[in-house]
Amino acid sequence: SPSITVTVSSGVTETVSIPTPPAGPAGGDVGNLYVFSTGGSESSAADPIVYRFHWGDGTASEWVGPGQPVTAGKSWGVPGTYLVQAEAA
Repeated sequence: SPSITVTVSSGVTETVSIPTPPAGPAGGDVGNLYVFSTGGSESSAADPIVYRFHWGDGTASEWVGPGQPVTAGKSWGVPGTYLVQAEAA
């Protein structure tokens, strides 16, 4: 007979809310270390939350946390405008 596709899940769907926008400096100089913070996420399963920063240059921080707020630092080697984002899991 023809086949069908069956998807089986754990039955538990956890959601994590979006973190607050990263807080930190809006400008600086090449080579200097700048520290950013975020937090504010909650887990529907009340699990600990970890965060990662995306630095806008194709790189990201390690996962930091659990805890709120969390911080991570970055220095850029090339002048430019970078979009810093936070991710929660």
